[in-house]
This record gives sequence, structure tokens and C-alpha cells, in this order.
Amino acid sequence: MYKELSYNHFDSNIDFYGQEVCTPNFTFVGKNVREHYVLHFILKGTGKFTLPGRDAVTLTTGDMFLLPKGVPIFYQADWENPWQYIWIGFSGMRITEMFERSNLLETGYVKNATDSQFCQTFHELFQVLHNFTNVNADVWTESLVYKMFFHLLEEFPKAGFKQTPTSEIYFKQATSYIWDNYQNRINVTALCDYLALSRSYLHSLFQKYAKLSPQQYLLQVRMERAKQLLRESDTQLALISTAVGYKDYFTFSKAFKKYVGVSPKVYRQAQI
Repeated sequence: MYKELSYNHFDSNIDFYGQEVCTPNFTFVGKNVREHYVLHFILKGTGKFTLPGRDAVTLTTGDMFLLPKGVPIFYQADWENPWQYIWIGFSGMRITEMFERSNLLETGYVKNATDSQFCQTFHELFQVLHNFTNVNADVWTESLVYKMFFHLLEEFPKAGFKQTPTSEIYFKQATSYIWDNYQNRINVTALCDYLALSRSYLHSLFQKYAKLSPQQYLLQVRMERAKQLLRESDTQLALISTAVGYKDYFTFSKAFKKYVGVSPKVYRQAQI
């Protein structure tokens, strides 16, 4: 049984879930490198699980294992006592961060997980997904996702892990958004909406980590990219202005001269 699910909440997504009663020696023959994190719980039976560069381990009833995103994994049901398991597929930046803070991403599995709060919440989440048509299922699902990861980090933390401050994570998300979209006519309002942050808090983040305002940072990205294009290409000036997010050349030229001290045309001539 396999079912896809359209549950998206900011950077924590549930993409699918399912259950498998494996035949003897069954192994997954699809794409070996996945685009999701797929968390499994073994209901009964036995099988082998292998991370790259590690010896195979035998997992059995009550154990959990993780298929990490972007990592080739081999796992196979036992010949005599093939396993049965359930799974949930996750994706999103926040999901990646939470798995990275746990020991599960490093080891790939948890033995005798049944009595852990992490495992019990996983089962509760799995049951809720079967009833996702409930009018309040999305709220319930969201709360269980974070409850499950809370227990994962409490019960199976990564040794010596130093948590990245939430403010730094927001700043990295903001700068990534700017670099991905500077060629479009984005502004600070769009950035605030994307991150669901207030203008004042966003401004404080950029002052703390970049010593610039968000608008100044966006301007810097655009101007430095424009300088690169002027130095390294013969692209028309009007096209360069469009390529760095300006609706017309006059506005771009005025901003460039204020930033660099000379017009784009003079700057290009000076590079020859």
C-alpha cells in the first residue's frame, strides 16, 4: 500500500506514506537515491539494512530505519522471516535540519524503538494520515510532525551537535531567496512574506549578520552581479539592467553610478 499526500507547511512536508508486507528476499528495485527522507518502522519480521561504507545490520520487529535524502541505501527482507513495515516520506529544509541534529541520520536506524516517545508519535502520525480528510487533520498533522521530531532530538540527539541559532537559519534562508530571485523585481515586502517575518525582525537579522539592511544587501547582490557581467561579457547594457532585476536602464544606471561612482558604460570601458 502506497499513498501520496499533498501536505505542505512552510519547510516541513509529508509527501507519502505506506505499508509493505514483503516477500522473501524482497528488495526495492526502484531509484536507489531518494529525493525524500523515508522513515520506516518494522511491524514484524527481519531484514538487512546497509548505509554506504558501513557493514550490514540485521533489523527486526520494533526497530526503525531511515532512508536519507540523496544517499544510496540497500535494504532487503529476510528469506525465512521477511519483514513487514510502515513508512512516511518527508521533505523540506526544516526536516533536513531536524534530522541533521539527531543520531538517526548518522546511524540510519534505531533498535528496540517501540517504547520511545519518538516511535509512539510516529505511529500516531501514521494513523492520522489515514484520516486526512478530517477538517482539522492538517492542524493535527502539523502538531504531530513537530512533536515527533522533538522526541527524536530529545531521545536520540547527535553527539556534540551544536544547534544553529534560529536567527542564523532565517538569515541564510533570506539570503538564499535573494540570490535565487535578484533578477526578478523582488523587494523587502516579498522577502518578509516568503519568510513570514516582520520587517523589523528581518532588518535586525541583516544588521546582525551582514551589517546591512535587507534593501542594501539586495542592492549589493545586484550591483556586484552587474559589475561581473560588464567585465566578463559584451551583453548590451539594457539587457544587463533586466538581468539584475531593473525594469528600465535609466533606473539601473542611476543606481549603478551611485553604488560604483561611475556609469555602467564608463565602468565597462575602464575594464578594457
